[in-house]
Amino acid sequence: MPPRNVHTLGNGSSRRSSSGSPDSGRPSLVSIWNNMPPVTRSIALLLCLVSSLYVLKIIEFGYLLFQWNETYRHYQLWRLVTSCMILPGPPMQTVMVFYNIFSISYQLETEHFFMTSLIKPPVDYTFYLCFCIIFITNAVGILFGPAEVFNLTGCFSSCLTFTWAIDNINNKVMFYGIIPIYGKYYPILTLGISLIFGEANFLLSLLGMSIGYIFLCLDTHSFGTIWGLIARKHPTYGRAPGGKFGAPNWFVTLYDTIFRTTTPRSRKAVLSNPVSGLFKSEFQGSGSKLGGGSTKKPSRGEKSRVSRGTPSAETSGASTATETGNFKGMGQRLGAKKE
Repeated sequence: MPPRNVHTLGNGSSRRSSSGSPDSGRPSLVSIWNNMPPVTRSIALLLCLVSSLYVLKIIEFGYLLFQWNETYRHYQLWRLVTSCMILPGPPMQTVMVFYNIFSISYQLETEHFFMTSLIKPPVDYTFYLCFCIIFITNAVGILFGPAEVFNLTGCFSSCLTFTWAIDNINNKVMFYGIIPIYGKYYPILTLGISLIFGEANFLLSLLGMSIGYIFLCLDTHSFGTIWGLIARKHPTYGRAPGGKFGAPNWFVTLYDTIFRTTTPRSRKAVLSNPVSGLFKSEFQGSGSKLGGGSTKKPSRGEKSRVSRGTPSAETSGASTATETGNFKGMGQRLGAKKE
């Protein structure tokens, strides 16, 4: 089986046209954009927007970087997001970073959180992103000091990469569409590339993967895959089942308020009875057989009427149907001779 290319948009089934015309089946940029999952689409838009702001010198570069003092003491909270959405200056590096973040985010939202989410994948994926960004920024402030200034895009990208790699440990993938490797080596190769660009980039990438590991432990209620490997646990230890650290109710309410969406049920209700919450049918009928009468048992009075020869609702309904001409058959068995 050929290696799976991590940087692809779906399996290509949507490209086939129902009319059979080769031109009509080709996806346009508008259709590709509209078919993107909402959170990944927002990330792609932010990457382009934030980078354009400082390239065009609309906003000074320093106002987009993260600094703990400026962010929390002067309430410049936008730095939490903008510092993780700055693409590097060199064109080749810019394309590689954007390529990596977008493609991995696409698969996390459509695969990882599609399988583990108990509410809606965009809600739990947004909660995951907020968790990672807040922990990354606070960890940077603690480790390097509140006055240091950082571009945290590489750290943020490494966090996403680690979470994605856990789902693809033994899957053969294409690194940037060129090098075939197993998913478990993807973060290691990413660390190696970050080391080429400097020690600071390496430490930030390592920090991002550590935050991703912490989220993994919380989401699976375990000590993670590294401990599972050391203690010789089951291969799925620390990987599955996930979804135990999803968006709380207050976050769901906030998400629905901001984006004007509706979540059908609360997380608390789903967690209390996950089987009924996920797979319970919405049909609340009386259980009648198709084409038959109600399954409700007859009362004592109805039984007495039947025993005295009084026609029941079913028999009277049948005779009425015959009298009105709805059924004009002779009551013969199929294939029997007429007497």
